[in-house]
Amino acid sequence: EGLKSKYQRAIQQKVERNWIKPPGISGNYGCDVKVRQIPSGDVIDVEVRGCRGGSDALRRSVEAAVRRASPLPSAPDPGVFEPEITIFFRPEG
Repeated sequence: EGLKSKYQRAIQQKVERNWIKPPGISGNYGCDVKVRQIPSGDVIDVEVRGCRGGSDALRRSVEAAVRRASPLPSAPDPGVFEPEITIFFRPEG
């Protein structure tokens, strides 16, 4: 596994730890999330799109989780940092 995939997984895990599941959400769900960040990991913009199996409440809860997760984990190497990343948010459980 490369540094880039480890870095993206660390970001995804931090977002998932900050997520509060809205009432009424069950089954198979997930969202594509585009995150803009600065090198310090501070989130400057979040765009949640393509949610599957969820409602507007799911979209809002995922956006809030990304904002609570700021600052995101630091890149293990400056060459791995990306100011704009897309993750697929699909929490376990």
